[in-house]
Amino acid sequence: MVTDDLEMGAIAKHCEIEAAVVRAFIAGNDMMLICARPDIIRRGYHALLRTAQDGKLPKDRMRASLKRIARDEVDY
Repeated sequence: MVTDDLEMGAIAKHCEIEAAVVRAFIAGNDMMLICARPDIIRRGYHALLRTAQDGKLPKDRMRASLKRIARDEVDY
């Protein structure tokens, strides 16, 4: 699954991008859209990367997500 743009007001007003990206992944999204600002894109990327490196994301969940993306089996 793919999120809507995480920079939208409904999300940004309630949650920093770092938390939004991690929450979206844990909720089952494979790709998180951050569309406008490169600095926000980097913050989201680094937050998800740190969370994975800290062992806070299940490896089987990450593998399943990567397989869906590689096979183009993501639900749009």
